[in-house]
Amino acid sequence: MSVNPFQYIDLAQIWSTSVAFLPRFFAGILVFAAFYLLYHVTVLVLRSAMERRKAHASIISLTVKTYKLVLISTGIVLALYQMGVNITAALTGLGVAGVALGFAAKDTLSNYIAGITIFWDKPFYVGDYIEVGNRYGRVTEITMRSTRIRTRQNQYLIVPNQTIVNELVINHSKNGEVRVDIPLSISYSDDIARARDALLSIIDPDLDPRLSQYLRPNVIVEELGDNGVHLRFRLWINNAEDELPVRFEYMERAKLAIEQNGMSIPFPQRVVHTRND
Repeated sequence: MSVNPFQYIDLAQIWSTSVAFLPRFFAGILVFAAFYLLYHVTVLVLRSAMERRKAHASIISLTVKTYKLVLISTGIVLALYQMGVNITAALTGLGVAGVALGFAAKDTLSNYIAGITIFWDKPFYVGDYIEVGNRYGRVTEITMRSTRIRTRQNQYLIVPNQTIVNELVINHSKNGEVRVDIPLSISYSDDIARARDALLSIIDPDLDPRLSQYLRPNVIVEELGDNGVHLRFRLWINNAEDELPVRFEYMERAKLAIEQNGMSIPFPQRVVHTRND
């Protein structure tokens, strides 16, 4: 006896179910198409607005990708709901997985958020000389996770962006000219005006292009110390990259200028008096 495999299939039921599902299916397709079209229309406005604010290319790319993910995912979820699919369990599972992933990648996410803050706030740019904590160097690269700095010792520092955001950052290149301070002392018996003239005589912006042509150097009395008069020799340079070389060079020149003009740099000393009883 032969068995008909289609005898238990109710074609009429399948047809009626399909006909009833078609409106929901097309409605879901229309909902997804609407969100897809909305993304393509609004992403141009979003990208243009961020470019007008001169946002970094990395943050523009990340923002656009995140915006696309959120909008297209919402469109898919609403389309499935429109088709009659029960998405409550799936959303609950995704929520639990998202929380677990968030805890596992907490530090990475913190660095990414800090990277967005750096790109948006722009405390420094690539090429700037900055000081983070007790480290000083030139910014060579800024990524969403870390900032790379090359020190004067040619060390390559990779600093997490979260550390950059939480630390005190000094940007030596932000305002153009940088003042270099050189501390030194003279004896109380030496003339301050003479010392000032001697120090200013070693400054010549025409011979040293690193020095500013517009901001004048000066010498101030900083403190009347126990062992001498403490002066501060202040001069201006054009670029932060010359800050340390200029300081070292002119510190040596300042010492020679003081000595060549018959003055001395005092050193700590103690006078002991004895008494005969």
